Amino acid sequence: MKLATLSEDGKVLAFYDPIINSDNIPPHAVEITENQWQDLLEDQANKRLINGNVVDATPPENIQSALIAYAADKRWQKETGGFEFNGLHIATDDRSKIMIAGAREAAKANPNFTTPWVTSTGEIAVLDAAAIIAISDAVGAHVNNAFGIYSQVLPQILDGTIIDQAQIDAAFA
Repeated sequence: MKLATLSEDGKVLAFYDPIINSDNIPPHAVEITENQWQDLLEDQANKRLINGNVVDATPPENIQSALIAYAADKRWQKETGGFEFNGLHIATDDRSKIMIAGAREAAKANPNFTTPWVTSTGEIAVLDAAAIIAISDAVGAHVNNAFGIYSQVLPQILDGTIIDQAQIDAAFA
């Protein structure tokens, strides 16, 4: 068993080995595992013990900036990652969204409009005006959903509710 005293932010202030300094251990010292002891000893300046876990001591503002960038990338990946629609994989990269918008305009102008559509998996499907409009609506909802998730995640990063990438991944899952 090893012991350490910690600052409020989890920085190790002092280490104690009960065998060596049994008389000098403060009552607020916390028990740490041998692995925690080794991890903290290796990089005391850049490590913290928080909720029993040894973590990097990146300044909070840098963590927030990194999480915001990560969330923005997750939003973009979700937006441009495509989705399934009636058994077809619909691409939602920027070029595909432009082509879908153009096909929608043609479908609105001509209710008898049809077009062969190549999905992101290479399948060719002949789509009529109603299908194009439905796909376009679904693309809009898909993109809106990606931005909606981001608009919920961002304030949670800023207020400290979201503190790691796993929470962002869960929000976008």
